[in-house]
Amino acid sequence: MPKNSISKRFSRFSFRHYLENILVNDTNIEQLFLLEEFIEGDEYSVEGICTKEEVLVIGICQKRGLHIENGIRSEGVNFSPILDKSREIFLKDMAKSAVKAVGMMNTAFHIELRWDKNKNKPRVIEINPRLPGGLLCRLHKEINRIDLPELLIKISLGEDLPKGVPEPLQGVFGDLPIPCFKSGVYNGYKLPENNEYSYMINDAEIDIVEFTQKGTILNIGDKEVYYAHAFIHAPNHKVLFDAANWSMNVSPIFI
Repeated sequence: MPKNSISKRFSRFSFRHYLENILVNDTNIEQLFLLEEFIEGDEYSVEGICTKEEVLVIGICQKRGLHIENGIRSEGVNFSPILDKSREIFLKDMAKSAVKAVGMMNTAFHIELRWDKNKNKPRVIEINPRLPGGLLCRLHKEINRIDLPELLIKISLGEDLPKGVPEPLQGVFGDLPIPCFKSGVYNGYKLPENNEYSYMINDAEIDIVEFTQKGTILNIGDKEVYYAHAFIHAPNHKVLFDAANWSMNVSPIFI
């Protein structure tokens, strides 16, 4: 399907538009530009799986920024359940409508949305026919008790979607990417020493999951350089955010 056709069908959700034929380079290849309206409001993601007939939402996550650098949020924790549960039905319905609008089928999906602060409704930022990144698959497996990669394999083999999803477990689960702040040869990580958040460790389970092999050269000039993620299970949102702030002080060891 041509991009402009997809754009017309999808624009009612995201107000995202393609502008073609604006510039032609020396090799006479068309340039394609994408303009996207900025939407102020809380950020969410909806994950699930769809077949030709059905769309199943596995879970909904919210994202809250924790680290601001030069006025831009560079890090944030994904967590579920979301703070305002009254929004869940609207986010879920919007995600299902978006999946159907672009004709997705027999795939997992990861949809990013914002709750439009001015219009008081959800708006789609982007939709991806793939499994979510980071530790979101683990998050949904632990809180919603559904293994999304395993379910995708079953659907690919012709099995039916399960009817509904289990009741979520108690507590709040979170996934925090931990970035590098300097370049060097990675040699592991160290936990923060005593600080204002250290007492929260007794109330939150924190698992530091390394993604980088020791001896790897890391360069912060590369975009989104993460050496680990913190996976957090807390009794409530306050403890989760304190644990996430504590985890931001986990630091890589360079040699």
